[in-house]
Amino acid sequence: MKPGEELLPKDENGKIILDSVDLCRTWEALEKCKEAGLTKPIMVSNFNHKQLEKILNKPGLKYKPVCNQVECHPYLNQSKLLDFCKSRDIVLVAYSALGSQRVKGW
Repeated sequence: MKPGEELLPKDENGKIILDSVDLCRTWEALEKCKEAGLTKPIMVSNFNHKQLEKILNKPGLKYKPVCNQVECHPYLNQSKLLDFCKSRDIVLVAYSALGSQRVKGW
């Protein structure tokens, strides 16, 4: 989302204003943190398979994501993402494993 003071920045039509982030450049910075001893494994949260593939296919990849933490429960089982993560040796970590509260605005 657009950087700033607002938690959910919105335009005049009420649409959330997104920011563009270059995942590969961000990942390279995280790899530098790992090499400097500032982090141990590098993990991601709420990544879909396309975002994971973008990192995994990045030229010069030094470290792949160890795990991907996503909402996962009987009503949102994430089976396709789980299969993808398993095939790439990435652990899928569930949050809200017993289900989550439905926020009306989402």
